[in-house]
Amino acid sequence: MSRKRRANGTIDKLKPALKDTVDQMLLSGQTYREICQYLAENDVKLTQASVSRYARRFLASANELRIAQENFRMILTETERYPDLDPAEAILRLASQKAFDALSLINEDSWTESTPEAILSNATALARAVAYKKKIDMDVKSDELIALENNQSLLYENLSCLKILTVSVKRQGENQMSKKWYVLQVITGREAEVKNLLECQGYKVLVPLTTKLIRRKGCWHKSLDIVFTGYVFIKLNYNWTDYYNICKCRSVIKILGGGYAPVPLSDNEIMNVRKLDMLRFISKAKFDSNGNMIPLSGILSEFKDCLTSVKRRQKRAVIELEIAGKKARITVPFEEII
Repeated sequence: MSRKRRANGTIDKLKPALKDTVDQMLLSGQTYREICQYLAENDVKLTQASVSRYARRFLASANELRIAQENFRMILTETERYPDLDPAEAILRLASQKAFDALSLINEDSWTESTPEAILSNATALARAVAYKKKIDMDVKSDELIALENNQSLLYENLSCLKILTVSVKRQGENQMSKKWYVLQVITGREAEVKNLLECQGYKVLVPLTTKLIRRKGCWHKSLDIVFTGYVFIKLNYNWTDYYNICKCRSVIKILGGGYAPVPLSDNEIMNVRKLDMLRFISKAKFDSNGNMIPLSGILSEFKDCLTSVKRRQKRAVIELEIAGKKARITVPFEEII
């Protein structure tokens, strides 16, 4: 007797947040070795073979979902093109087209295996179904309704161009107003690469940079670095199409909050992130007789109320801001004015 295959593996039993990250890594094309390394960092030991078995099941389910969504989209497209089209007829049209496509792909051997009676019977049943549906549609329409539709057709054609233009302008305005900023978790060190890839796809991306002051061999040197390592900010009108486009981008791990309902940044939070671009310029400050810092310019002057600590000798200060619902401690370099 063959042993029943296990339906759920180790990855299926992981915590939701960890499992969601693994799923996003699979969708974005990460290798099994990278996924095993990521799980190992979270105290989960798995072989590449185990990850491969889970990947086959997960990607198969994702493909089935994609096909179902594509079929539903085709039905919606058909009903939008023809507003008076009954949903049942739209489904029948789609099914008929799929049936004709399948018939065209059948090889000669498969035709010889089926009896002529069975082929004719199925074809006749399909034709009767289509004819019966059309007869029912014609019966339920009154003569007055048919006449009204004929008289209105010319008016609809004249108004169609104006309607399409109005809807297009309205949607563009709504899309701009509804776009929000979200946070992507990416592989550390690949932030600039992800930014370039997403901008090539038309997205607006933000990666705040800072100028660090480093003391080496008795001299101070400036070095440009990323403020939030491992994270990228992206502006979009969130939908599933954008979600899959982003997940396919190399080095993207996930979108914070998950794929179903990620939480966008508030207006105040994204305003603070934009202001952090001032970190490219060294802040100026001086100290009073009691050793208290007095910010003069730069980011320290902008967020002087958020100052938490100062290291005068190292020329560094720390401010605390709320980003994505969490407190973020940000190191700010400064130059002392004597």
